[in-house]
Amino acid sequence: MISIPRTSFVVEPINELVELGTARRTLISPKNGKAKSPSTVWRWVRKGINGVKLQVWYVGAKPYTTAEAVQQFLDAVTERRLAGTRGDEPQLMMATDAELAAAGLLQ
Repeated sequence: MISIPRTSFVVEPINELVELGTARRTLISPKNGKAKSPSTVWRWVRKGINGVKLQVWYVGAKPYTTAEAVQQFLDAVTERRLAGTRGDEPQLMMATDAELAAAGLLQ
């Protein structure tokens, strides 16, 4: 009989995994001083904001995230929102109006 050595399998924590419910309590709204609602955080996981989703890991049936994942989510959402409001929209609209006028479609 051949003996196969057993090896221990250790999963290193990604950061510090925290339950989604615990993570949401750290996100205090500056408007009302309350934590984000569970449905808001769950929506960030399922649908995201502007194509950015909050990263989660499942241990069994429970969703977990990390402080780093929350920070990356907030940074990415902020970056996308700022990219959409850089102030270049009026210049784009002016170029479009000029093109329409040149084509005789705008007076």
